[in-house]
Amino acid sequence: MDTAFPTFATREDLMAIRAEIGAVRTELETVRTKVAKVRAEIERMGRIIIMWSVGPIIATAGIVTTISLTLFRYMN
Repeated sequence: MDTAFPTFATREDLMAIRAEIGAVRTELETVRTKVAKVRAEIERMGRIIIMWSVGPIIATAGIVTTISLTLFRYMN
């Protein structure tokens, strides 16, 4: 008889396997929760980066427009 793969198991063996499966499921839910938290944090950081990038672009466009209109006004 192969000891690595017994053909039958005792009730205690089956209950131990069930307990291990339950522990793995609990751990899997913990990992899923952590992944969801990390995903939310990455999304939040991306939004902050975009927010801080768009502000200077708008300000620069305003300054360039003001300078261009001022120069255009005094050149004519």
